[in-house]
Amino acid sequence: MFTSFTFDPAFFEEQVLAAVLRLTSDPLEQPERFREEGRRALQEVPVACIVDGGMRQPGHRLPYDLLEVHGRTFHPKVSLVLYEDFARLQVGSGNLTRGGYGANTELFFCRDLRYDQPDDVAVLKEVDGFLAALEPLVRVPGTQLILVRGELSRRIGQTPVGTAAFRFLHTEHADPLLRQFLALLPEGARAVRVGVLAPFLERDDVSGASADEDSSVLLTLAEHGEGKRAFDLGVLWEEPPQTAASQAPAFSEALGTLWCRKESGPPLSLTWLTPTDATAKLLRFTDAAGIGRQMDRGSAEALRERGELWPVGDLQVFAPAVLVSTVRSRVSGFQLWLHPARRLDGGRLVKRPLHAKLLLFTVRRGSRTETFVLLGSPNASRKALLAEARNERNVEAAVAFVLDGEVTLQELVPELVACDAAQPELRERTFPASTRNWGLLIQSVWHDAALRQLTITWDPAHPAPPGGWALVYLNRTLASGAEVPPGEGVIPDFDLSPASCEVVLRVEGNEYSVPILVRDMVALPADAGLRELSLEELLALLGNRIGRERLSLLRAHRGQAATNAVLSAIFGEGFGPTDVFRAWWGVQEDLSDERLSLQGFRLRLEGALGAQPVWMKLREAARAGALASSEAWFYGAELRRALSGVSPEVLTVAEEKRGALEAFIRTLDVELDELAPGAAQDPWMERIRRFYMEGA
Repeated sequence: MFTSFTFDPAFFEEQVLAAVLRLTSDPLEQPERFREEGRRALQEVPVACIVDGGMRQPGHRLPYDLLEVHGRTFHPKVSLVLYEDFARLQVGSGNLTRGGYGANTELFFCRDLRYDQPDDVAVLKEVDGFLAALEPLVRVPGTQLILVRGELSRRIGQTPVGTAAFRFLHTEHADPLLRQFLALLPEGARAVRVGVLAPFLERDDVSGASADEDSSVLLTLAEHGEGKRAFDLGVLWEEPPQTAASQAPAFSEALGTLWCRKESGPPLSLTWLTPTDATAKLLRFTDAAGIGRQMDRGSAEALRERGELWPVGDLQVFAPAVLVSTVRSRVSGFQLWLHPARRLDGGRLVKRPLHAKLLLFTVRRGSRTETFVLLGSPNASRKALLAEARNERNVEAAVAFVLDGEVTLQELVPELVACDAAQPELRERTFPASTRNWGLLIQSVWHDAALRQLTITWDPAHPAPPGGWALVYLNRTLASGAEVPPGEGVIPDFDLSPASCEVVLRVEGNEYSVPILVRDMVALPADAGLRELSLEELLALLGNRIGRERLSLLRAHRGQAATNAVLSAIFGEGFGPTDVFRAWWGVQEDLSDERLSLQGFRLRLEGALGAQPVWMKLREAARAGALASSEAWFYGAELRRALSGVSPEVLTVAEEKRGALEAFIRTLDVELDELAPGAAQDPWMERIRRFYMEGA
């Protein structure tokens, strides 16, 4: 399960999902193979992605559930991956984009939580509560999120809940997120220091420029609890200079301002300092960490004259000036920290703009000092941290934990540069106005693979676009019109291509993508090389007599004659009871694997390469006279016996698996009755019939 604000499907599928599902094909060199491998993996592993509906990009190809939230800013960045013995939880600031996982400066908290540890289960319960709260927010709930939650519930259901070593916090709780965090502070503790890393300070708050503590995160932190505290504010510095603009002035003319020093290395690097005093022999300064230092005046002058030490000059950062000024007046020590978006890394210029969000609150109780940390998605804004009404809040998630001692922003983010708060010009951000999303004309798009049809549900609450619309899938026009259709529309004879899992609505020359949800992943066709398999091919696969990859290559590149030759080598003149039994025993072994998800369990029963198509072809052979009815009954009876031998431990833990298996067996019993041999017709079968039906 993944959540994100902005979302890049290509990056998510080719990087994140490929790693999680352990896909081996190269998405660029082997795109078709990669997509088919991804589809096979997703048929067994439920995956749900919940994103802000107005901020995602098009390009959704693999059939995971892409669920959209509209009406509220959906901002959490959470991933939860369930393994056999533990769940991996990651909470942070990075979106599911190339920027969020490499190009930006981000912060993530990652922890493996065991299903049998009460303290870990306490956190997983909090995460599951968050997922439950998200279900009513998504426009269409899909099918996969409930499967993920079901798998989590089965794994932690028998473990008592302990006391978590850290807390998972979110905005769907009754209290605002900042209030939840401050409630964790020990009673009677004295505030010592506050640190706020805020790349988008108050950006989503219309009252962000005011000095009203009821609507300001910074003022709330500056005045919460007892004690006069130091206050560190880290902000994004978008355009730090890399070279001197002109001849640097004398040090005495630019004391107290930020300077840049280029060190030739190796490797070439940039450092930052603020000169505080210039005597005949020494230049005194504070370094990037705010620590006082000094250097020989002659050496400093030589650096200045060679253009290797120069003042930064005009500095502009985005922050509400009135609010910052008010905070400065109410704390004992205010320090502004700049995070340079461009810097030299190993002698190479890189751009890594600050996107990380962090809140530190240091308190002292007697001789004990602790720093409480809030790390996750929320910006330092009212809508993220302070809004009382849920419908006025962003949807956010974070973790809170405690570190011993006094921990500062600069210790955790060493790229920060100390700067006199009076030097930069503080400016308000402006953002482009949002445009209309005509994709909201469509409420949902569902694909039913069993019926080979696509169902589009239109939203009549939205007016029709003035120039009409066209609905397209991979350049195939599915429908078009001038008015919004009422209710549902069905597109027959539709097969979901591995190349796309979205339709495109074209309006006024623009395109709006809408995700396709799959009703039942188990019903999706197998990969292209393994469609419409013969009975012999299915028996060879299920009996592990031939690998999926080899059979697919044989059929695709060497043709049916070569495939038949390989099958003849396996079965001789034809398959026999042992070949069918091996297939059933393989199914039984697979179904007894408790690591299988419910979807994977059903796939081995009902999927295109499961027990059901083999049994169906055996019955078809009996109806066509190619196989005696008594022999087909015999194979079906052995299938029933094999399914009855599935590990009871698997079925006890997972009631849904038991239900799927029992439903399959009930249908099998009806079909066996239709084939059941009579004693007069085949007397030799009577003993076999009694063995299977009565155990005698």
